Parts: sequence; C-alpha cells; structure tokens
Amino acid sequence: MPITEYQLEQRKKHIGSSDAAPILGLSPYRNAYDIWLDKTGRIEASEESQKGSEAMDIGKMVENGILDWAANELSLKVIKNQYRVHKDGILSATHDAIADHLPEGLEAKTAGLMGPLRDSWGEAGTDEVPDHVLIQCMHQMIVSDLDVVYVPALLGGRGRVLYRVNRDEDLCRSMLDKLTAFWENYVVSNVPPRDLMPSMDVAKKIRREPNSKVSLGEDLVQAWLAAKEEKKRAEENEESAKLALIAALGEAESGECETGFVTYLEQSKRSVDMKGLREAYGGMVSQYESKTKYRVLRWKEAKKDE
Repeated sequence: MPITEYQLEQRKKHIGSSDAAPILGLSPYRNAYDIWLDKTGRIEASEESQKGSEAMDIGKMVENGILDWAANELSLKVIKNQYRVHKDGILSATHDAIADHLPEGLEAKTAGLMGPLRDSWGEAGTDEVPDHVLIQCMHQMIVSDLDVVYVPALLGGRGRVLYRVNRDEDLCRSMLDKLTAFWENYVVSNVPPRDLMPSMDVAKKIRREPNSKVSLGEDLVQAWLAAKEEKKRAEENEESAKLALIAALGEAESGECETGFVTYLEQSKRSVDMKGLREAYGGMVSQYESKTKYRVLRWKEAKKDE
C-alpha cells in the first residue's frame, strides 16, 4: 500500500522499521552512514529516487492482495497502512496491517519476481526470513507493543508463503538500546558514524553546495587515481586475452579445453536511431524524453609555478 506524503515526512523524524537493519549492520542494501545522511537532511531528493525500482512497483501492486490472503488464512480482521510512533518518540513504524484488537501485525513481502531468489527464505510457518526482514518485524513489535508479526510473502518459484515471527524480548531490548544510542550519538549530535562510508548509491545523492570547495587528503586522491590506472590495465589485459582467444578459435564458433568450453555465437539487439526519430517526428518524440542529472568525478592536475 503506498506510503502517504505525511508518512514519508514523519519518517525523517524517527528511526523507521526499514532503518533498523542498516543501523545494526544487517542490511544488504544500506548501512548506518546512509541512514545518518537521510535523518540529518543531507540527501538530495529527486523525482527519480521517489519512483522506486520495477520490483518495488510490482510489490506495491500486489501487496494488498497478499495481505488479504494472509488475513483470510489467519482468520484475522486487519486495519491496513497504520503509522505508529513509539512512546519514547525516537522509533516509528508504518505497518502494512495490524490486527483489530489483537497485538499482531502483518508485513507483506515480495522477492525473486524480477530475478533469482537471492535471500534465504525458509519453510512456511517458521520465522526463517532474511535477517533484515526479521529485524524489521522486531522493530514493529517494539513500536506498537506487538507479540507477533506475520510475513506473507510472494516468492519467485514458490508462490505465496506465510511466515510467523514471534517477539524476542531480549532482542527487542537490545535493539531499542542500540537504535536509541544511534539516534542520540549521531543524529542528535550531528556527527557521522565512525569507521563507515556511505554506499555509492546514497553518496551520489548527498546534497552539494554550488561552487563550494574543501581540502582533500593527498592519499585519498592518489588511491583513487591508482585504482583507476589498475582498472585500465586490467581492462587492457582482458581485451588482449579475449583477442587471443577469438583468434585461436579460427573459423569455429566454439572451443573446448580440459575444464570447459568457450562459445562465440552471433547475437542481435535492437537500437533506436534517436537523431532520425527526432528529425522525422520532432515534437512527438520530445513528449517521451526525460532529462537525468548526474555528477562525474574527474581529476585535474594543479597548475605548476613557472
């Protein structure tokens, strides 16, 4: 179910359920530094970042049906899309659904719909969900004082599977302590987490001051330049080895060795002549074009005194 603009704004003021796993180092997608940047207002919002991926869009489309299926399986009357704030004011949760007059919640998930099922999903009826999902459920239980969160999931190759995550009081207590400490030590203090760097996707979205400049350590710059040079050499070596292999194939489409075989088969792809399309149809094409802004990291030698 889509998150409202109000809920999105409120999420910036609290640690949400999807923030908990990154802060605790248990998310494959984000880390504590990413969350700190977001909560301290250092991320530049863009229309592209709000759209989400194809997999996320599909998840939103089917979420309502997954919740209805789970509620029917569990014989529960549920209230969907519920936003709650913990009594201490630091944690918040947007529940996909909570049971009416019962300390139970539902968190719908989809996985493996656009590719292979990468995360570890166990047997139905267990709590064998990916770590970041387990932490999300525990976080929701902390915020809304729940005893259980059901996870109805639509999994690629498996279909609908229903999991049950019971409250672990020791884990909830530990999470509350660590998440509260993160908020007070880093967000409130406006100090970034130590010994961490943001993920590349988030680093690219950091808000920049136009025409601003800072002093950089020479070691940072030289490490990047050395890595660029190493990558260039590796690409050149790969191209040379590839050429030698193609030449060795002669007129054949494949070749074999003791450990396997190599193929060199013809493939095709479609492309669009945008220049020709614009010349032929002009304004009609412009209606479907979009402009994306991005930044490029480049190196320029300092001017030497003559």
